[in-house]
Amino acid sequence: MKLKVLVFLLAAAMATAVPAQEAPAEPTPEELAGRIESLTEAFTEAKGILDALNRLRIQGYVQGQYTDNQTLSTFAVRRGRVSFQYQLAPTSRIVIQPDLSSAGGVQLRDAYVELTEPWTPWRNTLTAGQFKVPFGFEVRQSSRDREMPERTRIITTLFPGERDRGAMLSGAGFGERFTYRVGILNGNGIPVSNDVDDEKDLSGRVGFSFGPFDVGASGYSGSSIIANREQDKDRLGVDPQWATPIPCLGIRAEYIEATQPNAACARDVQGW
Repeated sequence: MKLKVLVFLLAAAMATAVPAQEAPAEPTPEELAGRIESLTEAFTEAKGILDALNRLRIQGYVQGQYTDNQTLSTFAVRRGRVSFQYQLAPTSRIVIQPDLSSAGGVQLRDAYVELTEPWTPWRNTLTAGQFKVPFGFEVRQSSRDREMPERTRIITTLFPGERDRGAMLSGAGFGERFTYRVGILNGNGIPVSNDVDDEKDLSGRVGFSFGPFDVGASGYSGSSIIANREQDKDRLGVDPQWATPIPCLGIRAEYIEATQPNAACARDVQGW
């Protein structure tokens, strides 16, 4: 009997000490509106980040090289390019491309902004910064697409690095059968950070397409100060191309005549 009473009293005490759990109250309309607003802000922020990432395009390539001769046997990285392209708007774009190689370390290859007018079919584009010189075909051809590992001697002699700093206007019309590029440049290439004289160089190319046959004509006019003397730096070029009826077979050519300054005097050169 005493044991039964003790158990009864213990059960009563536990029931008194542990209150029954109440069901959670339903949120008020104000609380629901606050939660929805928080979720909307988080979604908007995530969407903004995704939109920004969708505007960024990253691409690149690596070109390995092995050299073996009487004095050297080594592996190297000839080119290691990474291109960052950010589309600010449908009519504006920023491009930055560094080059990482065994010989030159880290060098800036491209760094420019493009502004394209949307009012005419020509899509005239203003490019400012460091970019490829608007001359000929091989200067502007990407190293990824070139059939040979290196550019020809005439190109590396007249356009070392293929790039310069300045501003360029380009566009295409008549159903994109006609293209043009014209730029005003420092004229020193990319190794020299600043222009060494008060003069600027002019360079340009116009191209015409006649179905499978394309032809381009280029001109360059400028000067350089070498050995405290100003020397002319003029170039003319033509580059025809033919897409033959045979699939994947094309024929390209390029010819350049130039006046190239050097330490002694300016000399006439030509190459193809």
